[in-house]
Amino acid sequence: MVTTPALKDRVAGALLGLAAGDALGATVEFLSPAEIQRHGHHSEICGGGVFGWRVGQGTDDTELAYAIARTYVEGYSLARAADHFLAWYARGPATSAERPQPLFASCASPAAPSCRASLWPLSPTAPGMDR
Repeated sequence: MVTTPALKDRVAGALLGLAAGDALGATVEFLSPAEIQRHGHHSEICGGGVFGWRVGQGTDDTELAYAIARTYVEGYSLARAADHFLAWYARGPATSAERPQPLFASCASPAAPSCRASLWPLSPTAPGMDR
């Protein structure tokens, strides 16, 4: 892959935009539409929300996007992506949401060395990823 300073700047800008948007939305994440309406016009990164975010703190969405970005920088492989996701899980996800915890807990176990295969949806060649 050819990497130019302009491409690096575009990637950095995309990741910064992702993090800023995630920090903005974290305040109202998991709120119902009615609760968001009561919150009023939301245009400032102010923290708070159901997890008590610090101002500017990204959620697990930003953390996992960075894990995937690191995977591509290092040379994409499914095993590398799984390793980055498991390292993220070992550090402690930004949220206490239980969505990924059963999968990651079972994959992080030394008794499950081949568990990376269960992360197949992350593969760009997985069914439905060719769009």
